[in-house]
Amino acid sequence: MSKTVMGVDFGASEVTFAVCDPGAIRRLEVEPLPDNLLRDRRVVSPEAMSDFLRQTAAKHHLNVRSCAVSLPPTVAFTRRTTMPAMTVDQLRLNLPYEFRDFISQEKDKYVYDYALLQMDRDEAGKPVQMELMAAAALKADLRAYIEIFRQAGFRLVIAAPEEFAWSNLIRRYEQVHPDHAGQEHCIIDLGHTATRVFIFTGPRFEVTRVLEYGGAMIDAAIAEEFHVDEHLARTYKLTDYEGALNRNVSQNIYGTLSVEIMRAVNFYGYNTPGSALRTAWVCGGGVRNTPLMAQLSQTLNLELLPIYGLLPPGCEEDENRIFSPTAVGITQQ
Repeated sequence: MSKTVMGVDFGASEVTFAVCDPGAIRRLEVEPLPDNLLRDRRVVSPEAMSDFLRQTAAKHHLNVRSCAVSLPPTVAFTRRTTMPAMTVDQLRLNLPYEFRDFISQEKDKYVYDYALLQMDRDEAGKPVQMELMAAAALKADLRAYIEIFRQAGFRLVIAAPEEFAWSNLIRRYEQVHPDHAGQEHCIIDLGHTATRVFIFTGPRFEVTRVLEYGGAMIDAAIAEEFHVDEHLARTYKLTDYEGALNRNVSQNIYGTLSVEIMRAVNFYGYNTPGSALRTAWVCGGGVRNTPLMAQLSQTLNLELLPIYGLLPPGCEEDENRIFSPTAVGITQQ
């Protein structure tokens, strides 16, 4: 496989493309997503999505054919688990049972994969227990992704949940900053339809919390305030037309969202004795909303850091980096 891979992340309102080498970002492109191609971040029309990818690649001259896709939680399940030490063949038989609370169909209809986080050994050095980050996805969904990319002229070489993408970024970060190895990481993705909070200990996935508050809710509030449709309201939000970002209707959403994020972080702290979470990486379109960021900073007992510090070098002047973490991370195997 070529060392250069193009990571693709399907967001709620845009698709991010990240052309990357190991440890470096070469190019970033973000393209607005046409309506009705995704529902709950699942592809609705494979043929239309293939056409969109092919046209976008031509528009931006994206010539890298090997692709990696970050799978959303509506497509792939992720969990951290501890199991007795076993061979790869034994693991293949036993791993499906770790997802019995997640999957709703016969286990043979799913593909399972894992990343080894830690192997515990006894005094004689014999493996006794292993800690895994495991994933499961429907075979039919993965076949659909492979075909979508094939018809668009690409070859899908990596497909993994977004938690794996974050884990890759944190692992690379620890290699560059060994003094931060093993520290807790909170990631706040301020998206369009939802806000997602991820917490890791080193590259070890701990928990994800999805909050149904995002940029679309702010758009709706501004639309009602100015008596316009939500598409125009989004423009008002992006340009802060007539102080739209500081209107009371917008501020109310900032306050509610900030409290919900605080609750998610506090719940993790209550259930994790010894937690020393002090900072949070922030990404997503909401980062451009200055009043929202001010409210988050005031409400959360965390230092908010731009996501750039977690990314490999490259494209430092490209503002699309706030949308790019999982598209970049999924390439950093």
